[in-house]
Amino acid sequence: MIMPRKEYDYKYLIEKFGESVIKERYGYMEQRANSFIKKCELDDEAFLNHNILNVVVLDYFADLARLKEFEGIERTNKNKITAFMSYWWLRRKPIQLKTDNLDNEELVYINEKFISTLITKDFMYANSSKLMSNEQCDKCIEHLFYHLKYRVYTAQTLELMLMAADTGIEIGKITK
Repeated sequence: MIMPRKEYDYKYLIEKFGESVIKERYGYMEQRANSFIKKCELDDEAFLNHNILNVVVLDYFADLARLKEFEGIERTNKNKITAFMSYWWLRRKPIQLKTDNLDNEELVYINEKFISTLITKDFMYANSSKLMSNEQCDKCIEHLFYHLKYRVYTAQTLELMLMAADTGIEIGKITK
């Protein structure tokens, strides 16, 4: 017997987080993705699919709602925010290709490249008093890009990576 498909209702997310918070997150990710596409000069080859972005944002907030309820947390820390948004972005892949020309490997993995750049730049901005050199930053982006392309990851492992980086900075303060 085939079970009828239940329609999912995300109205509870508006009640829990507020419409303005959800729209703000959507707008932020839309702006970052469009800036990335433009900066990489990929306007003719890639675009942001707004319907998929909508699903990404809803999945992200649904996960946060479950986490808050399960863990009993009031406010979400920055590492959890970045990790869960990154995870759902990579699951849904809202940056889509306009072209069939996949000679450029970075086009195949454009969402992974975007997220590796987003994570690294957000991390560096949050720790701007300890800025890495451009060479270190590029090396970090490339390593994270490789990991997102070829390794298994979850939102929790991404969060752990970000927490470990924060911890490393704090240890560096102690040892200086």
